[in-house]
Amino acid sequence: MDVSTPVSDVAILSRSPPTFENLESLAVLALGGLGVLAIAAPRPHETEKISRNEQSNIEILAQTDLIPPYSLEAKIDTANQKAFNLPEITPKDTLYLAAAILGEASGETNNPQYIQGVISSIFNRAKDEGSIKRAILGKTIQPNGEVVYHYTPFDPRDPNYPRVMRFLNSETARKRDPTWKQCYSLAINALNGTLKIEHPLSSATHFFVGGYNPQQYLKGSDARRKGFPSFAYEMGDSGKFVLDANKNRIPLKPVGVVPVSNGKKAFFYNLGN
Repeated sequence: MDVSTPVSDVAILSRSPPTFENLESLAVLALGGLGVLAIAAPRPHETEKISRNEQSNIEILAQTDLIPPYSLEAKIDTANQKAFNLPEITPKDTLYLAAAILGEASGETNNPQYIQGVISSIFNRAKDEGSIKRAILGKTIQPNGEVVYHYTPFDPRDPNYPRVMRFLNSETARKRDPTWKQCYSLAINALNGTLKIEHPLSSATHFFVGGYNPQQYLKGSDARRKGFPSFAYEMGDSGKFVLDANKNRIPLKPVGVVPVSNGKKAFFYNLGN
């Protein structure tokens, strides 16, 4: 999910066996801006309710290996909770994590590098936001007043939003759709530690997908034309770009670069959150 990249571009990253460019692993999730931008808490109507049966059926602290990936009765052991210093995991966190994987990476479920990068960015955000769900629903208010959702599939203006909400709201849809089953299984595996997230992927906080390398475009006009997010360049505490002697932007070095669909690449960053 990326604040500057079209939705179709952002739903394609992953991580695991595939090799990156001179990296062992990668990670990161594209979020709103930095600097003086503020995080707004999700509005009540933006958080979808889960039935009491679903809540009671999910036992978060029980360990299990053989779980139907679509089953809301899945019992998980949050083995990665300590590794990522995650807040307490709730049933809604599990569902929203699966929904985020669906919205951001349903076309890349066979791309382990990208999948791990997306999940890692969520986990790293959850530490500051207080929960996985809040991290996924997070949004940034830019200086011009524009609201940017950290994960575009949860933006009501995004074309993927109705699909994601349908799965969050409908148990029938979840049970019938094979893609949801796969994404839910990945979410459980990420929580119980079956899905390994290694360094430097485990340090990722932001990511975006595109067809061009932001390190090759230093002029502001080029960066805007190519749709690069602001976090791909060094910014000061004031929220303004730090420029070099030639008044060009200073690009940040990604912790990982992963090939994705359509010949594009996912650029993962660690912004120190």
